[in-house]
Amino acid sequence: MDRSQLIRFQTFFEQQAKSGVPVLRQLNENDVDKPSDSLDQAAFLQEQLLADALQSRRSISIQGAKAALDRIRKGLFGICEECGEDIDSRRLEIHPTTSFCIHCQEEYEHRIGA
Repeated sequence: MDRSQLIRFQTFFEQQAKSGVPVLRQLNENDVDKPSDSLDQAAFLQEQLLADALQSRRSISIQGAKAALDRIRKGLFGICEECGEDIDSRRLEIHPTTSFCIHCQEEYEHRIGA
């Protein structure tokens, strides 16, 4: 991987890591904005579940970006953690936080039954 590609990935990961995870309002018994009827409550709960899922996904994305930045700092970005071979740059373009080459990823998924 050349220096310009590494800098581009580093900039991307730094931007991801800096973005915050919003704190979501949770429904509780003391909530003054609590929906009044059962349909409104169901819609509100569905929105909360979706918001929670989005928050979780964003948190995982930020953690992946921080881990990738750590690998860049250690000079290990783009190197498979399992076999030590270079990860194909096309794979990194599609899934930049990956730490496994396609072969090792497939073997891992086969072992866990994914």
